[in-house]
Amino acid sequence: MSKLKTYLAAIIFSIGFVLVSPLFLLVIFLSGDSCCGENTSLTMIAVTAGVVMLLAVMAALLNGAVKLGFKRDASEFSVLVASLLTAGPASLVCIGFVTYVVATGF
Repeated sequence: MSKLKTYLAAIIFSIGFVLVSPLFLLVIFLSGDSCCGENTSLTMIAVTAGVVMLLAVMAALLNGAVKLGFKRDASEFSVLVASLLTAGPASLVCIGFVTYVVATGF
């Protein structure tokens, strides 16, 4: 229970990222559909990599702010672990979507 309380802010950020992930999926799908009406797998993979990097940077900035603002003295709070908790689920949703679309030729 103590670990959950330590990373509560990261979990809340993660829920927000997952709720916003349909917008990222729309961007990814539209990027693959932009070439003559055909899905281009490499474009979708590149845009997905950009989205995952964006999520990682945003998660690191948010959790770094939490560390500086609220958890200064909490040695058990790791920005790296919190960032993985924050960006991980939304990144998996995006990567899973692209894997499905590329594999099935949607």
